[in-house]
This record gives sequence, structure tokens and C-alpha cells, in this order.
Amino acid sequence: MLTTKELDSVKVTNKPQKLFDGDGLYLYIPAKPLKGKVIKKWCYYFYFWDVTSKKTKQAVYKGWIGEYPATTLAEARRIKDELKKVKNPNDVYEELDKDRVESQLKTFGEVAELWFEEYQRIVAESTIEKVEQRMRAHIRKHENYNKKLCDIRTKDIADHLKTVNAPTAEKLKAIYNATFKYAREYGYADRDGKELINPTPKDALLRHKAHKEKKYPGITDERKLAGLIRAIYGYECKIVRGALFFLLHCGTRGGDMRNIKWENIDWDNKVINVEKTKNNHPFVVPMSRQVENMLLNIKEQRRCEPDPEEYVFHREGMFKSRMSNMTTNSALRRLGYDTIQEHTSHGFRTTFSTLAHEKWDKEIGYGVIEQQIDHKSHTTAVSRIYNESEHLDDRRVLMQKWSDYIDELAIKKFDN
Repeated sequence: MLTTKELDSVKVTNKPQKLFDGDGLYLYIPAKPLKGKVIKKWCYYFYFWDVTSKKTKQAVYKGWIGEYPATTLAEARRIKDELKKVKNPNDVYEELDKDRVESQLKTFGEVAELWFEEYQRIVAESTIEKVEQRMRAHIRKHENYNKKLCDIRTKDIADHLKTVNAPTAEKLKAIYNATFKYAREYGYADRDGKELINPTPKDALLRHKAHKEKKYPGITDERKLAGLIRAIYGYECKIVRGALFFLLHCGTRGGDMRNIKWENIDWDNKVINVEKTKNNHPFVVPMSRQVENMLLNIKEQRRCEPDPEEYVFHREGMFKSRMSNMTTNSALRRLGYDTIQEHTSHGFRTTFSTLAHEKWDKEIGYGVIEQQIDHKSHTTAVSRIYNESEHLDDRRVLMQKWSDYIDELAIKKFDN
């Protein structure tokens, strides 16, 4: 017979296991999954004597009576003993199973929130913010959110997806898929005790056209860029102004800018160490004099030495919480710029790349400019480290030229 100590010490392996307690009771431990947790189940079966064939046969009844450790060893034995007293345990089990299934019936919203809580542990903060925004704006406001999970049909989801644009529909479809996958893995079954079937549409999104990646709009006309520079330099909120200044002068991605902490700034070598970019590798950003002065001004405004783990570009009054990914776009809109057609936060990279290539391709080199904007290259990880090291001095020259050019535009007078 089993003991509690034995049950607690057993290790999950790549193969399913059965630990027998005797008299038809055993603990079933499934194989270790790639994701999610293992659910250990108490199972019970019994044999009966078939008089006509004079053979011992397994009864129709064979089911599980609880999960371990929620159902203890002693409780599992008690339930087993109760089932043994009944002529046909199936009748009793059907009631037990009905109660169990009914207790597990949850709304789509309840399971979606459980999935999202688990999902947040394995993804970057930027991804969490995006999914939270979609949950808040679309999932939680739709009638499907309060429906029982087992009552949602393909048409319900398709009707929801048709109310939003194609890119958003694809993102919401992914949330639906993930939620139903989570429901299956964690046992939120249908009313009949059958395995839940994912009703999310598998085909193309009905009336939606295929989504195509588009180039982020960025101003490349010098006259218009000069107006943008002056607008940024005069922006009232100092932290947001610093964030826009950084994007303008450095050409980095918005996520890289928002992730910078004070400990990432190497004042001696005048570089900023980005721990992990979109391309999943560390990256070094050389600081021009203008960028260095801007960061020193932000530091001085704190009136005390900031914690190394605090974000440079943070939420208002929350130094250990980084700036939202929507803040800089909101600021651009307040300055009068259309972030869909005219200029977006990511468009600063378009601005830098276009003008830098036009001005310094021959003098500094195409590869150096591409290195500065961290575009993917078909090189190995080792060669990439060497390239970054070799280009750092050249990139210092490039970024100082760029910052000087930006300041010249800010005071330049154009002919009418």
C-alpha cells in the first residue's frame, strides 16, 4: 500500500506512471508536459465475476475520483470503499462526475484571466502591456467574456473578430486559441465530460484581408523635420521630452529606450548597454554629447542619486515602472502629428536611416549605419560581436554627426 511520503517523493518522468495502492485504487501520473503542470489523478477500477463465461472481467466502471494532493490518500481510500459497497459503482460515479464537471464549468473570461496570469510569467513586459491592452479594449468588453466556456461556438468568436480590423483580429484570435488550449490542459471539460473542442475559426478571417507589414511613417523632409525637432525641444513634460529626444538622437527602438535603467549607462565610456534587443542580443549605443547632457539633466532633476535598477524613462512618480509603449505616440499626437500617416515613434528610425544613408553612406559606410539601427545581419553570433566592437568608434563619429545635424536643423531658417 502507498504512503503519503512515497507519493510526495515520486518524480515526474517522460513516461506516464501508475502507483498502485491495491484493491483497484491507483494514482495516475501523466508524462511531463512541455508546458503547464502535471495533474495527478486518483483512479479506481474493479473486477466482477461473469457467471455465463466463468471469467473475471473488468467492470464498465473505471474512472478517476479526485486529484492529488487536493484529494488525500485517506480520502481516496474512503471514496473507494464507498464505491465497493455499491452493486454498480457507475451510478454513483455518474453523480460524482456530474458534480465535479459542474464545479469546473467556468466562463470564458475566468479561464482567459487564468491563462493570462500564467502567460505573464514567460513573456517580456512589453508583450504583457500589449496583451493587457487587447484584453481591456476587446476581450473583457465582449459578451463572450461572460459566457460559459462550453457554450461558446465558432460563430460567436467569428462574430467578435468581424468587429475589429484584420491585424487586431489576428491578435484576438491568438488569445482565443491560447485560452481554449489552456482550458483543455487544465481540465475545464464540456458538460458531458467530453474533451473540450476549440471552436476558434481555423480558416482565413472571413471578410478580413491578409495583413501586410507596413513601413512605419517617419519624416524625412528637412523643413518638416526641423519643425518636429523644435516641437520636441519645447515639450512640457521633461521625462517624455527626454524619451522623444533619445529616439530622435539615437535611432533605437522604442522598447530599447524604455528598458534602459541607470545601471545600463556607462558614463566613463559614454555608451548605453541595452541588455536585450528585439533580435535577442545585447547592444551598445554610443552617446553623443547632446544625449549625455540630456541624461545628466534628467539625473539632476531627481535631486538624489537614482537607484541603479530604476528606469531612466519611467511612469510618472513610479521610478521602477518603465514608461508605457503608448506614451511617446500620445505625445506626438499632442504636438499635432498624425502617428498613422505622418510620423510615429518608430518612425524616428526611418528618419535616421534615410537621412544618414543619404549623407554619410560613402564617408562612414552602409554597414556602420545598419549596425547602429540594429538591423539583422546574416552573420554568426561571434562575428556579430566582433563587428559591433569594430564599428563602435565609427558609430561614435556617426552619432555625434547626427546629433550636430539635428541641432543645426533646430535653428536653421528655411527660404519660403
